[in-house]
Amino acid sequence: MNMLDLGAFKYFTLREGIRLQLRADAESAPNHPNFNPPNTNPSSTLFGKVSATQTGEGERRMFVGLRLVF
Repeated sequence: MNMLDLGAFKYFTLREGIRLQLRADAESAPNHPNFNPPNTNPSSTLFGKVSATQTGEGERRMFVGLRLVF
């Protein structure tokens, strides 16, 4: 499966020695479908057809968080 995870963060200085981190993460960012393999049974009327997509780990998930660093 082709999956692309992205992350970005930015630090803001609040005081000397205290910083705030804003963070955003995206798992499976493009969110394109991952197809199941084609039907390989030569006696089937669906031979060579792809009839479903894979599910489970392929959905896009996004997270946003704050972290105080001191």
